[in-house]
Amino acid sequence: MDIGAIVSQIRNYTTVFASVIGAATPEQAENLTNTVMPAAIVIPIGYRAGDDQNMTGVYQSVIESFMVLVALDNSSDRTGLATALASYDTVFNALNSVFLGWRPDPLSERGYYFVDANSLEQDGAKAFYSFQYAQERTLSEVDGWANNQIYLNQPGVIQDLDLVANVVVVIDGNDSNTTSTLAQLVGLTWSV
Repeated sequence: MDIGAIVSQIRNYTTVFASVIGAATPEQAENLTNTVMPAAIVIPIGYRAGDDQNMTGVYQSVIESFMVLVALDNSSDRTGLATALASYDTVFNALNSVFLGWRPDPLSERGYYFVDANSLEQDGAKAFYSFQYAQERTLSEVDGWANNQIYLNQPGVIQDLDLVANVVVVIDGNDSNTTSTLAQLVGLTWSV
């Protein structure tokens, strides 16, 4: 989940918020609420995995979700209702317009969908609401570890160069000397 992309999506496609920021936890978000309001604070909720559907491999549904904590200015209304309620639908519609169906990863099966919204806290100055969105992804063997790959930092790679023609070589790009030496030894050319 790319929180920066989610923050950019709100900044680029809504005009409702005076400030949009990201936070790693709800506790951090509480410290960031002194920003100009209305404010949107994006917080990752995490991943919830379903059971593996493949008995001999990996085929698993994973739901990734995030919350947008919204802080609305309530200072002109000490009861905490009029200002917040007037802005609530505007905020809800603005967030839906940037997230419903949005697929930041074009390989995702479906885009983000709305999960829920809650009133969190109100005082004489601020009203807080949370809006949660989620996206389902599928994990398979392609996303995981493959034991048929040889890594340059694995012991014995230099001795087993004759295997290179038959095995995929993965290069992490961190050691250009090893990469170029290996390329010279097997007569291959590639760029890292």
